Amino acid sequence: MDILSSLKLPDGSLLEVCRVITPDPAVPEEVVRYMIASLGYDTWRGAVNDLAYWRLYYREALAGNSAPGVIDHLYLARVNGIYAARVWFAYSARTGHGNFGNVFTEPEFRNRGLMKHLLQPCIEDFHASPAAMLCCTSSNPHAVPSYLKSGFVLIYGGTGGPLCLRKQ
Repeated sequence: MDILSSLKLPDGSLLEVCRVITPDPAVPEEVVRYMIASLGYDTWRGAVNDLAYWRLYYREALAGNSAPGVIDHLYLARVNGIYAARVWFAYSARTGHGNFGNVFTEPEFRNRGLMKHLLQPCIEDFHASPAAMLCCTSSNPHAVPSYLKSGFVLIYGGTGGPLCLRKQ
């Protein structure tokens, strides 16, 4: 795990932006526990089908068992040593397609601007990767404007739905 940056937030808290790229044999156990315990769902019904999948996915990816040619990047925000937010980005070396998601800020850490600090290195790593495009889907009225400011385009227009960032 790499610590990409450390800075003081306006409230005096220390923010550390961390990155894990799989396979990484030295992923701290606390990261594995965080990634499989808190999957960022606000509503139980909407999460039932995804919970088991994502828990297994992260457990396997962090153990170095990703699908051949898939490179996972996890960006984590730690505030005063507590994991507070995350973004996941992966791409297939074979197809050049990238995807990002599992974007979540723990409720007690919301409205502090953590996601902008996680999105920046994610997009930088996308541009440095062989992936040609980075896609996601969102209808979150707080997230979509952030994605648009970062260069994403709503594929069908409107205020939410599939978004894509392409290399120039």
